[in-house]
Amino acid sequence: MEEVRSSLGHGWKLGKAMALEVAGTHFWYVDQWMTGAPAHSFEGVVRLSSTAPKRWNPSLEVAYDIRYRSTAVEVSVGREIVTGAGVWTLRAYGGQVAARDVLPDANSAALRDSYIYYGTMVGLRRKVGLHWSVLGEFGVVGSANQNTAWSELSARTARGRFSLNALYQF
Repeated sequence: MEEVRSSLGHGWKLGKAMALEVAGTHFWYVDQWMTGAPAHSFEGVVRLSSTAPKRWNPSLEVAYDIRYRSTAVEVSVGREIVTGAGVWTLRAYGGQVAARDVLPDANSAALRDSYIYYGTMVGLRRKVGLHWSVLGEFGVVGSANQNTAWSELSARTARGRFSLNALYQF
């Protein structure tokens, strides 16, 4: 397990086919291997998405992490398909991160990094209660040009990813 996330957010419909979402996420990084790497991080996100049914919908997301002092911009395209098993989600994305300090807890000068990331995910969201649902996702994610002074990943890498989420909607 790499990380545990907890998020809280709110969304607004903007007309018939657009939505604006604002969210905050707390990250707990399990077993950080690098001295100076934070065990916790906090990120704020603003996302503008198309929400037209039965279509591939683009999305633009901007995020800021207060621990890494980083800004990320992401573009994605996704689709939801409603079936008897639940809602299948398909998503492809790519983005750029610019971090002012990737080792904020180190007693040294700030270590900057700027890299791109990308991925494809397939998920299944299933309602399990009045307000609760679970979401399982798997896919391939990658990054390029990460600073190897702090990252275990090679300069170009792709790897499999699996996540399991519990979702509560008010």
